[in-house]
Amino acid sequence: MKKRLLFILNLMLCSLVFAQSVPQGINYQGVARDTAGAELANENLDVKLSIISDNGLSWQESHSVLTNEFGLFSLVIGQGSSTGVGYSVAFDTINWFASSHSIK
Repeated sequence: MKKRLLFILNLMLCSLVFAQSVPQGINYQGVARDTAGAELANENLDVKLSIISDNGLSWQESHSVLTNEFGLFSLVIGQGSSTGVGYSVAFDTINWFASSHSIK
């Protein structure tokens, strides 16, 4: 009985520790279009993404992506190349709890 209780308490403690981890990236998908609204199929693109908080620009990065036949591209925000712009020195140092954030 003592071992079972100890196991359950240990399991609960581990779940609390891992539930508090900071995200290492945000999955993102988009469709690239030209000025006429047509999809940019099978194109190499440079995409720049910014994390904006109530306090200003928090993080900015760039990605090189290849669109598919429908103009769709996928990337992970936080795994791109930093542009050096923003007050966070790295994606994992963004203070997500300080204010609201949006993606540009």
